[in-house]
Formats: sequence, structure tokens, C-alpha cells
Amino acid sequence: MKNKKYREILYYLFTFIPFPILCGRLKGKLWILGCSSKIFRFLTTTYESPVTHLFENIVKEGDVIYDIGAHVGYFTLLFSVLVGNKGKVVAFEPNKKNLEILKRHLKINRCKNVIVVDKAVSDKTGITFFDTGDGSWTGKISLTGEYEVEVVKLDDFISKNLIPSVIKIDVEGEELNVLRGAKNLLEKYKPTIFLSTHSQELYEKCSVFLKSLNYEIHTIETMKDLIIAK
Repeated sequence: MKNKKYREILYYLFTFIPFPILCGRLKGKLWILGCSSKIFRFLTTTYESPVTHLFENIVKEGDVIYDIGAHVGYFTLLFSVLVGNKGKVVAFEPNKKNLEILKRHLKINRCKNVIVVDKAVSDKTGITFFDTGDGSWTGKISLTGEYEVEVVKLDDFISKNLIPSVIKIDVEGEELNVLRGAKNLLEKYKPTIFLSTHSQELYEKCSVFLKSLNYEIHTIETMKDLIIAK
């Protein structure tokens, strides 16, 4: 019984210790081992490598990045490195558990150029419900969610904040509403958009909406759910 308790304590401690990323642009940055089942892909920077390479080629020093649906911060860390001290990353994450780990990743890596916004993003500003789903990857805005969160539309947010040059969106079904809430921003400033869609219907509707704002749509053969709009 005592040995079992010791094993449980050791497992808990090991699971949540930071470990250095082994290669790539994030080499040497610390990553919490137990924050995701995809730990090996994070540590070897093979997680969504086609998108990672795109970001590395498109994001420039001094850019302002909106990371909408920051999860636990893998791409947030990458953006922080890519934009450098002259740039800024604004990370939106409403999931309480993800938010805690995101903030820890930023703290242990001493990221001074990241602003964390603990709000959901949609086509309105106010209060909504959030459903965490089956895990850290599946949280979403819902009429019958587990708890209330603040929600903001980007057209309101930019009135008092930096204008983004690049927007990454991964929001589990809320994609089109995020775009609708950013219509004025997209028309006026034309940031580059990386949008992960979660159904063929959403892919088509988001593509039509972006084309109506004179965006050109690009795709990656290996990631057909991803919209790249410029």
C-alpha cells in the first residue's frame, strides 16, 4: 500500500516536470511532460510540422500575432520566438485547465512578449458558456457548457489593442463566428489567416466568407482542413 502511494506520487511529479524540447526553433524551450498525449511530437517539433514550417516562413520579427485557441501554448511559444522582442503575441484561451498550463509554459520559458487573454472569441462580446468536452483539445462555446466565460469579438478587441499581422484560429466549430466578428478588422488591415476548420461545411462557409472580403485561399495537400488566407 505504501509503495503504491509512493509510485503515485512519483508518477505525478514526473508527469508535470518541464523537459527541454530537443530540436527545431524551440530547441531548449521547456515543455511540461504531462500536458498532452502528443508529448513526443512536441519534444521533437514534429507536431503539425507542415504548419510549423509555414509559420517559420511567414511570421517575421516584429509581427503581432493573434493565437486564437492557444491550447497549452505550443504555437504560442513558437510565435514568441519568431516575432522576437520587437513583436507581440496575443494568446486567447478560455479553457481553465489549458489556461493554467499555457501560463506555466510562458513563465518557465520567460516569454515577455506574450499577452494572455482568458476569453473565447466569437461574433459578439459578452458572456457565454464553455464546454470542455472530452479533453483539452475539444473545448468549445456551448449553450449548455460547464461554466461561464467572457467572449469577445475581434472588431471590439482591436479598439484598445494592437492590430494583428497574422491570426491563427483553432476554435472547435466556432470558426465562422470568429471571422464574422472580425469583419471590419479583416477588411481594413488584411492580416494573414491560418484557420483550422472542423467540418467540410465550415471549410466551405469560411472560404466563401473570406473570398467575399477579397482574400485569396491557399491549402496544403497534407492538411486539407486548413485554410490559409492572404
